[in-house]
Parts: sequence; C-alpha cells; structure tokens
Amino acid sequence: MKLHKASYGLKRSPRLWYQLFPTALEELGMMPVPSVNCLFTDGTILVLFYVNDCYGHRTEGQHHQ
Repeated sequence: MKLHKASYGLKRSPRLWYQLFPTALEELGMMPVPSVNCLFTDGTILVLFYVNDCYGHRTEGQHHQ
C-alpha cells in the first residue's frame, strides 16, 4: 500500500506542500516574485511562505474621497 498524500512527519511532506501551495496561490490570481521563490503577490496582497509557515500582508491602496 502506498500513501499518495502528505502526512505530518514524512520526509516528502514539505516537498509536496511546496508543490501544492504555490499552485493554489496562482489559481487565486497571485503571481510569484521572480527573485524570491517563496513570495507571491497580486499587487495589493503579499504572501510569504517557508516550510510550513505562512505570512500574509495587505498593502494600503489609494484612498478615495
């Protein structure tokens, strides 16, 4: 029997996560920053991920009056 999913503690789990998460971000309209492999943006939102940690930040846009 072979497990086809990532499971906590498996040696290949981080690699599977690294393959899955960027694909999901791209499906949401995020684009990778060429010089930083783990940073994605859509112009107003930044998403940084490393191993199993993820950080998001929203930049302030122009204020409308």
